[in-house]
Amino acid sequence: MRPGIGGGSAVRAAKFYLIIFLTVLGWGTSVQAEEICMDMAQSGGAFHRTPTERVPLDEYPLFVDDLDFAEMAIAIQRQVHRYTRRSLRGRIQLGQDVYPLRRLKDSLLYFSRLVQEGQACLDSARKTREECYARFRRQVKQNFAVYRPLLEPGDPRYGEDQQTFFTGYYTPLIEVKMSPQGKFQYPIYAMPQEENLARLTRVEIDFDHQLRGHGYELFYAADLFQLYLLHVQGGGRVVVREGGESQYHYITYAGTNRRAWRFISIYMRDQGYISDLSVESQKQFLRDNPHLQREIYEYCPSYVFFKVTETPPLGSDLVPLTDNRSIATDSRIYRFKGLLSFIEAQRPKVQNIPFKPFSRFVIDQDTGGAIRGKARVDIYFGEGDYAQLAAYNTQHRGDLYFLMLKRPICARR
Repeated sequence: MRPGIGGGSAVRAAKFYLIIFLTVLGWGTSVQAEEICMDMAQSGGAFHRTPTERVPLDEYPLFVDDLDFAEMAIAIQRQVHRYTRRSLRGRIQLGQDVYPLRRLKDSLLYFSRLVQEGQACLDSARKTREECYARFRRQVKQNFAVYRPLLEPGDPRYGEDQQTFFTGYYTPLIEVKMSPQGKFQYPIYAMPQEENLARLTRVEIDFDHQLRGHGYELFYAADLFQLYLLHVQGGGRVVVREGGESQYHYITYAGTNRRAWRFISIYMRDQGYISDLSVESQKQFLRDNPHLQREIYEYCPSYVFFKVTETPPLGSDLVPLTDNRSIATDSRIYRFKGLLSFIEAQRPKVQNIPFKPFSRFVIDQDTGGAIRGKARVDIYFGEGDYAQLAAYNTQHRGDLYFLMLKRPICARR
């Protein structure tokens, strides 16, 4: 027996029953409760703090899903499957409340039931859409605690309305070749095993070709800017057309060279090369000025490596992303992925038509090199023309919420 096992178990059991007793009493302002809560939070696995605050019931958002829950069940299923393959030992703190990590899984499973009931109601001719959502909102309020990012002085958008800044990303479709042919001369690389190769900069890889010939080429793209945009999205889908047949493969993020990510659009604007940050402006300038490409790409030394998968691109926790249902947040702040979330933001209707507000339930399943801050979200719009439109044009403010089944282990005062 390892030292301290027997006595430690007895102490933990005593503390467990004391916690139940204190919960029934409502905690009050007991210093002893505070100490026990801290002790419980620091034992039994990792403890994840999030910079959030609990939302009062009368400030809950109007829980309406603009997609009427479409694809939400798939997103939940994928996340729950991930939870069955990883440890859920430990605690997570939202606001002043501390929960066991397994509560994330329980929250998703319970919410899945609400989604099924909500969809059944919406499909029924006996209830109006308003009646269905009124019932759904009552269930959410009764069973879920809601949290939002807690901004402090110095944080972007502190003290302002709509504190969360939203952007979007998607899965681009790129035609590639299996070997260099004609204009297809730009490799898509797998993650090198050698440290010296894995640390090469973008210019060293794409212009000095220091990674070529080491066996890490997956496919060959036809355009360097197209390859850069693939890096921005962190994943994609490629099609190989040969012999009258088309073969499709997903490629997903496998790692980076751990260099700083900087958008070349910022450099091009600051140098006076372009007047706006649109993809079309960047593409046209690079096409018209090939002699400046090395200078421009040198501004972004970061390089993204990929791996081939049979599923849509994977998020940072190895969960396949779901169209319109996955989001990316700053993993330095929201380390444990899989939180049930709700967003209120804006998206384009169609090309050249103004943006419109929307709200929907999503799951925090990803991160990104440019996603920094407590109130910063990248929305995964999926595949297709609209996904591309939304990804390139979403730059709006809104609100972010996290949901957790009630009954925390303890309430931090």
